[in-house]
Amino acid sequence: MKRFIALVVMLCAVMISSTASAEADWIKVGSDKYITVWLDSNSISLDRNYYTNYIIRASVKIVYTDEGRQREIERYRSNGKPLPKEIYNLSHDIDLFCFKDATDSIKCFDCLKQVSYTHNGATIPDMSFSRRKPKWTIILPDTIIEKIFDSIITRISK
Repeated sequence: MKRFIALVVMLCAVMISSTASAEADWIKVGSDKYITVWLDSNSISLDRNYYTNYIIRASVKIVYTDEGRQREIERYRSNGKPLPKEIYNLSHDIDLFCFKDATDSIKCFDCLKQVSYTHNGATIPDMSFSRRKPKWTIILPDTIIEKIFDSIITRISK
């Protein structure tokens, strides 16, 4: 029994130390009247073997203002989907974005995973999704996505 307790304590210590080392480092990227966007600088990774391109992945937190929450409700409504009751308590999303430089002048992105949360930390399953293959979209100039991309490139270049 003492061995079992010692093993459990040791496993807990290992789990706590590995969690602490993987803690998020949220850096504010930008905001507008709808959202504030944060980049987890510890989540940035570069995959050199993905479709022969360099793919950058990073976690992004999107925090909604009251106007942003209302915009999401209207967007959801316009898609003809029934509104999940939790949407009225929407707080933020944690997204896994991927980026690539298709050419010197064309940059692309996609959101591979999104988990939406309420103010009390509960997930909103009807607003969350995950996919394996990117559906690439061109990054337009002077957008929040371009700011995220530039923040990532700045951190990779250091």
